[in-house]
Amino acid sequence: MAATRRRAKLLAMNASDSLRDDVDERLLGLFSEDPSLQRTIVSELIERAPTEPDLEEALVEALEMSLEHWNDDTQATLWIVVILGEISLERAVPVIYQALSTEDELYVAAAVRAFRRIGDAAFNMLLENLDAEKMTEDTFSSAMRVLEGVRLHDVPGTREVIEQQLITFISQPKKGRRGELCSEAAALTLAHIGCPQARDAIEHLHNVVYRRSNSFLQEALDLIDDLPDGVPSEAELPWHEEFRWALEGDPGGELSAFFEDE
Repeated sequence: MAATRRRAKLLAMNASDSLRDDVDERLLGLFSEDPSLQRTIVSELIERAPTEPDLEEALVEALEMSLEHWNDDTQATLWIVVILGEISLERAVPVIYQALSTEDELYVAAAVRAFRRIGDAAFNMLLENLDAEKMTEDTFSSAMRVLEGVRLHDVPGTREVIEQQLITFISQPKKGRRGELCSEAAALTLAHIGCPQARDAIEHLHNVVYRRSNSFLQEALDLIDDLPDGVPSEAELPWHEEFRWALEGDPGGELSAFFEDE
């Protein structure tokens, strides 16, 4: 019902040239160019939103408007995604998925963290949409980074579902370069989370399907052999440390490292 009301409101709304003009006044501080004020406002909204349902709704609506109209030339949209993840708002999963699916690396980085923080609801949505024909290669790779976050949660049932679905995925590889890229991303995810039972499927993919020509599949096999329990998972940094590059106004270096390391 709430989602229907939001859609009706957005359709009826004549979006302004700037997102700032359309959002709840409590969000205006997110549009500041002052990094210290940005950090203060984000922290305050993370603390307040779980006790103010209308504020949660305002955050979701603002993100929907931003992704619909692309009328935010500040970092406010980035911070909204971060906030929705920090408060683990499950009903925001569909719109965060839209952010994950964009070509904006800032939004993708924030959406990956947000989905990892939300956990089960986010994992389940991605598993329902893993058809490589419907996802771009970049979005599929981002989805794999999210699914690796299952290690941050005590959800053995979900972990088992993720492992089985990814094994099935690489056992039925799609054709072409796109299919190969998605298969190698899935194989590396299985290796990173520690899934030795995936070894046979990865080895068949590497030896038979791609004739030992894919170095990423070989890397996945080596990781499973050397680290059968998976790559050690570091605890997540606080949001203001993980997104320090955004607060400092120079995303280049650390944002590039984020995508390379993952």
